[in-house]
Amino acid sequence: MALGIVQRNDEVLLIERRRKEHGLNDESLNWVFPGGNIEPGETNNSAAEREVYEETGYTVEAVKVLDHLQHPTFPAYVYYIACNLANIAPDKVDDSGVLQVQWVQISKLGSFVTSSLNIKVMDYLTKQRPL
Repeated sequence: MALGIVQRNDEVLLIERRRKEHGLNDESLNWVFPGGNIEPGETNNSAAEREVYEETGYTVEAVKVLDHLQHPTFPAYVYYIACNLANIAPDKVDDSGVLQVQWVQISKLGSFVTSSLNIKVMDYLTKQRPL
C-alpha cells in the first residue's frame, strides 16, 4: 500500500473516504492520506502518484519514501511517500470512494486524522524540509 504525503506550504492533502475504516485501536479513520494498493509491476512511487491522482485529481511527483511498516491488521506493507505537487488546480475526478478532498493546516492535522500519526511523517511535515 502506498500513501502520498503531499504538502503545500503549511497544509497537507487529505481525503475523506466514503467507506469508513478502523484503525489499530478501533478508531474511525474518516480522513486519510490519499493512497491505496500497489498494482502488479508497479513501483511504490508510481503507485503513490497514481493513487493521489485517482483520488484527488492532483498530479504529483513521488520523491522520497519517508517510512514503511507492516500494516497492523492485514499482511501488507504501508509506504509513506513524500510527493511534490505538479499542478496547482486539480483535474476533475470521479472516485466514488472519496467524499471530499481537502487541504488541511498541519497544525490542525490531529483534528482530522484520528489514528496515531506516523512519527517520521509528522517530523517531515512539521519541519517542512524542501525535497
